[in-house]
Amino acid sequence: MTLKRFVIRFVIILAAVWCCHKAVLWLQPAGALLDNITFSRQVQDRHGRLLRMTLAEDDIYRMQTSLNDISPLAVEAVLLYEDRCFYYHPGVNPVSLFRAFWATYISQERVIGASTITMQLSRYLHKIDSSTVGGKLKQIAWALQIEFFHSKKEILEAYFNIVPYGFNIEGIGAASHIYFQKDPNRLTLLEALTLAVMPQSPHARTKHIKKDQQVNQVLAQARAVLLQQWLKAFPDNVDKALDFSLELDMRHPGRLPFSAPHMVVDVLQRNSDDSVKTTLDWSIQSAFETVIAKYIDRRQKAGITNASAMLVDTSTMEILAAIGSADFFSDNISGQVNGTRARRSPGSALKPFAYALAIEQGLVHSQTMLKDTPTPFGTYTPDNFDRAFAGPLPATDALIHSRNIPAIHLTGKISDPDLYEFLKNAGIPLNDDPRHYGLSIVLGTAELTMEELVSLYAMLRNNGSLRPVKKMLHEPHQEGRPLLTAESCFLLLEMLSQNPKPTGKGSDRWLLRPQTVAWKTGTSVGFRDAWAIGIFDHYVLAVWIGNFSGKGNPVFVGRHASGPLLFELIQALANLQEIRFIEFLPENHLNINKVDVCALSGHIPHRDCPHLKDTWFIPGASPIKKCQIHRRVEIDIATGYQVCPGFEGFTRSQVFEFWSTDLLKLFKQAGVGRRIPPALHPQCRVEAYGDIGPKIISPKQDIVYHLRTKGADSKQIPLIAVGDGNVTRFSWFVDNQPVGHSEAQQPLLWKARPGQHLVSVSDEFGRSTVSSIDIRWVD
Repeated sequence: MTLKRFVIRFVIILAAVWCCHKAVLWLQPAGALLDNITFSRQVQDRHGRLLRMTLAEDDIYRMQTSLNDISPLAVEAVLLYEDRCFYYHPGVNPVSLFRAFWATYISQERVIGASTITMQLSRYLHKIDSSTVGGKLKQIAWALQIEFFHSKKEILEAYFNIVPYGFNIEGIGAASHIYFQKDPNRLTLLEALTLAVMPQSPHARTKHIKKDQQVNQVLAQARAVLLQQWLKAFPDNVDKALDFSLELDMRHPGRLPFSAPHMVVDVLQRNSDDSVKTTLDWSIQSAFETVIAKYIDRRQKAGITNASAMLVDTSTMEILAAIGSADFFSDNISGQVNGTRARRSPGSALKPFAYALAIEQGLVHSQTMLKDTPTPFGTYTPDNFDRAFAGPLPATDALIHSRNIPAIHLTGKISDPDLYEFLKNAGIPLNDDPRHYGLSIVLGTAELTMEELVSLYAMLRNNGSLRPVKKMLHEPHQEGRPLLTAESCFLLLEMLSQNPKPTGKGSDRWLLRPQTVAWKTGTSVGFRDAWAIGIFDHYVLAVWIGNFSGKGNPVFVGRHASGPLLFELIQALANLQEIRFIEFLPENHLNINKVDVCALSGHIPHRDCPHLKDTWFIPGASPIKKCQIHRRVEIDIATGYQVCPGFEGFTRSQVFEFWSTDLLKLFKQAGVGRRIPPALHPQCRVEAYGDIGPKIISPKQDIVYHLRTKGADSKQIPLIAVGDGNVTRFSWFVDNQPVGHSEAQQPLLWKARPGQHLVSVSDEFGRSTVSSIDIRWVD
């Protein structure tokens, strides 16, 4: 067969294929090239760093990538290596095809490929075996169809999305992220040439890429050949050839990132996009994970094996770090549970919001004296964590030392809204019946997620405006809902900033100025949850330690378990970026002033208050009650007794402290001496004196008492009252009949009888009060 005749037949065959297939094309609607291709989903941090890449439906790593998002170096390298005439041929390069046919089948010198980029694309899309003549003709036909319906840009973009790059990786987007940990638009010349030579022999050129990041020789040799072609085409790039002497790091697919797994799962479930950019900052996330892992390693012998944490920028409400558990893959701790979204008891971490409402409603300011004494609230008789009582203490100390009785007392006083209504207004899904929680809601009987708790604390930094946390970078901004006044938020932050940081091993490394972190801890009943939440600069950081199983551990105490970890994480953040550790100061627009109050009572001072201290005060809201602890009385010089008005004799004027009888009992038990007034002179008439009357603590008003019919002790009810500081004795009456007397700090046991009764008590000054009681027998 002559060469001329062969060429004629070859052209006739091509023409026949073209004509037959062209007829079919008119009958087939043209669809998008990648209609039947599924892609991986990628999740990135706020700076574009890959956190996770999922497999496509066919178990391939394949990321959909626009041609505009691919480095021009990578595009030029592929065109130079695969198809220099791409923009000029109709899908098939006849010259190349003839040369390959001649060398392979006529002269049989060697097997030469002649596939254009369009032909390669048709082979990938239609799974064609092009090693046979029939397969090659089919490949040519599909390539012609692709060229007929699609632009060169569409073809090149489709090629870059499905071309193989070794292992189970297809597309330059996935290859760039997996091998070089970057977007394809940031590829260097060395990286672009490396990827350009892979698809021609993907298995051979990638099979030796090990987890030690070494590039195999087959790949290096192919890249060196392409480099020479590149320098001929672009001689101005000769200086870049020096980069090829450097070792190129290539990450093995087995080392793909699996960062922030709980957050990634969450955003993938909430969003269907193939590419999701989160608000996370990988550098902070990674640093926090390292700190938590080391902390747990140190405390593991004590039973601390799991922790969760969340950092939020309060100015944007964007989550910068979220650790759902200490180890996502640990079955021992149920590591795949997301601790940032699990509902747990917050313990005392809710107390600040009871105080904020009390401040807003004019019940207290930061130095108001509160009582931490044994106090029944109806049928509920709470205790403190340490089983002790501190007596009188300022509201700030009661809060930062997490005393239960003052918090419950304030919770019972606040209204419209109370704490239950406040939490409901904040969107916390609570039981519809507030009686389900009662006053103990302030101690953590209402379960919250870490996300909800962080939003509440961020509200304090945002002047009382509540906004949800933000997880995806391009989520629309949400306007806040005002739940507290800016003034009450500032007072609360200033109070929480007085909370001293934990002490112990390593605390000297926390280079934080005092009173620059407003923080609170919480410990749930049964030592199941240990919380610590801090506000500093424009951040809120929450830490939880516990077991997802709910198993308690006496070590799970907020201050001692979570507190140190909180400050270690704050220090880790400060090591990464500049943090403004400054004291909390009021903004100019706040309606707030500093005033002097009595250092002992926290109330407005008078001339007999010996010591003063200043405190922040909200005009028109903060309480303006005058100090009633310090009182001036007349003392008989001869006897030292306290005398009444009209006493005839020589007296001197002195100031004493008038404490309630329950507090005096605590002082006595603690061995703390107070300057209390002396007894009343025997010659004084017993008459109403002063304006602080007794208060019945037991029995409780409007409570139904069910007493057993059997057993003598079961029929007795203690009668207990609290009186003013000069009271030494109480007289008790039931239904206007006397039943006995009791010392000021002691109960009187009354033998109860069924029915409704009026119980009254009077002190030695004639001041009295009345309460009702309903008693019923039960077997």
